[in-house]
Amino acid sequence: MQAVKIMYSIVQFSPFRDRFEYVNVGVIVFDAAQKRLSIKLSNDFSRVKKFFGDINAIFLKSALHDFSERVSLRFHKSDMSSQSQIEEFNSKRADLFRLTSLNAVAGSDVDSIADKLFGELVVWEAHPKKIERIN
Repeated sequence: MQAVKIMYSIVQFSPFRDRFEYVNVGVIVFDAAQKRLSIKLSNDFSRVKKFFGDINAIFLKSALHDFSERVSLRFHKSDMSSQSQIEEFNSKRADLFRLTSLNAVAGSDVDSIADKLFGELVVWEAHPKKIERIN
């Protein structure tokens, strides 16, 4: 099977948009040729809490779900490879969440690509800090 050009965007969260500080909370993978998209969102908000402090996880999960529904409705079966559409979506609908600029990735299955990108760009495993000893 020949790999086709697939585009992806990162879903980012910020409670303070005017500070331009965002945390990755999901990925969306677009296959314009097949008119398919795959959305993978975080259920673990420890990275968000680490960055922005205490946040209502129930509210965040609900708001993230609503955002993904808006993305699905907007981009389902449309030309998803257009950067201008992402910019238009962000300008009209972005609030706590936004989509990053489109990036290309080679592959043939949007679901497996979404899983791989999600693991690389969103999943955060807290590692204990090493204590440096000075003798």
